Amino acid sequence: MQSHRAWLMHLHEMLGPRFWLYETDDAFVLSSLEERVARATARCIANARKKVAHVLGGLAHFPEGEKSVLLVMDDEEWYYHSALAHPALWLDEGIAVNTEHKIAPTGRGLYTPQEIQEFWSGQSFARTDDGNMLSYELARVIVEQLAKSWESFERFVSHARREDAGAAAAAEHLGVDPGDIHP
Repeated sequence: MQSHRAWLMHLHEMLGPRFWLYETDDAFVLSSLEERVARATARCIANARKKVAHVLGGLAHFPEGEKSVLLVMDDEEWYYHSALAHPALWLDEGIAVNTEHKIAPTGRGLYTPQEIQEFWSGQSFARTDDGNMLSYELARVIVEQLAKSWESFERFVSHARREDAGAAAAAEHLGVDPGDIHP
């Protein structure tokens, strides 16, 4: 936990004096939020952790003493200039968006990204146009389809590797090639 705190304090210094770190038993909240809002946000994180653990069962791991980290940016520009690119996000983001959808459904429609290779490589999640939103929605739909058999899906997630965007694990544990899925 000390390493998380040290990293967040370093990030705090880089973001400037209006940001501050609020800490509870379940969360670190680095933001420029008012104290009462940061406190309420931390309570929401604690509740969300409980809901995520309930929805995902054995896939959700919140080890004793480890806290969730929430970084709240002031606006979209701060977020995109601070976002970290990851090489293969479709599975992570699909799980995240599906979990979000199960906890708080939004009713958004189905979209497909213009460049499917950007989706599988994860590049489309870093886009600053509609391709970003489309990627999250496509990941949600694909994961929703793959998770219909939860036990097989759980094995798939446990063995998926970023190097091949989860293709080998999907073939072995689900009997599908993710590229052949048509949402």
